[in-house]
Amino acid sequence: YNARQLLIANQNDVDRDDMRTFIRALTRNLSWMQWTGLSPKEALLIARNPYPFGVNAMRYGFEFGFADIMDTTTYMQQYTTFGCSGVEYLAYFNTSDTNYEALAHLAGWDPDQLNTLVTHFSYGDSSVVFDKNATDFTTIAGVQSLINCFEISQTMGVNINELLTLRQLSDLEVTGDDE
Repeated sequence: YNARQLLIANQNDVDRDDMRTFIRALTRNLSWMQWTGLSPKEALLIARNPYPFGVNAMRYGFEFGFADIMDTTTYMQQYTTFGCSGVEYLAYFNTSDTNYEALAHLAGWDPDQLNTLVTHFSYGDSSVVFDKNATDFTTIAGVQSLINCFEISQTMGVNINELLTLRQLSDLEVTGDDE
């Protein structure tokens, strides 16, 4: 949309409709920023690369839904947990390569443990994870999956290798005198 159209006094119906659409989109996007507390820089970085939030593209007329707001608040919880700024966290998502060392540094995780977890994350023929992005570690949902694993590991007092070993117990066959 050409914002200069807002300054033209006598507009035809098409221009007026375009102007209303532009103002509605602008209002909606500003409301999204205000509700979530995003800085203008964060909003711009998210608009340039919305993929980590499960959005393919933010084009003119894009409308944020409830899931988008939830992903934004999850993002904010994640960078707060990591103890970094939102802009620093978004830098991880805006790199062209998957750089798990950068994520390990941001999160305070051991890089070797993170690489082990990422390598062995998929397990079995069917996934028990319901979110389609939960195994894509370049998304907010994928990083949340990693956070959950590290939290379980910490709660149990074991490292990721031991947690993955415990997971193999589900492959064992139950035997005994059941008859």
